[in-house]
Amino acid sequence: KISEEEGIQTLWNGTFTSIILATNPAINLGIYMMLKRHHLIIDGTTSRVDDDDDDDNDSNSIIRSLEPFVNALLSKFIATIITYPIQVLQTRHRAGILIKQDDEKDDDDEDTTKQSTTARNSFGYRLAGMYRGLESKLLQTCLNSAIMFVVYERLVDILTSLISETV
Repeated sequence: KISEEEGIQTLWNGTFTSIILATNPAINLGIYMMLKRHHLIIDGTTSRVDDDDDDDNDSNSIIRSLEPFVNALLSKFIATIITYPIQVLQTRHRAGILIKQDDEKDDDDEDTTKQSTTARNSFGYRLAGMYRGLESKLLQTCLNSAIMFVVYERLVDILTSLISETV
């Protein structure tokens, strides 16, 4: 029915932006692994679990938990900053909200000054509009990613120690 009324292309609306947005987790993981590798190079360690120092076990455990947390926060922050404008465009497109062009006017805009119209239509204003609502999105996604990577790293540590004990 949709293809008859609105055309077959309507069924594919938003597919391109969805494919582009699929890069967000890839960017997130790539930056996370780069940060993790960079830390290991600086630290000079190849293993995250050191059994030699029992005195520093509690502090090492805290550091091992904080490292993936901070790395995940930073990597998700960067990935979200890169892909957020695409999410906004996709949402606006699905909602049917189009960006006004310079020559288009609404009845409500007739009493606005020329200066405010120029400011509203400027590139900077449009760019800032692409990042509207970013704060709440960052809070949600960065914390989610950070918790996920802490759990992931702890599971890797547990499974690695279990496998090494059985071998």
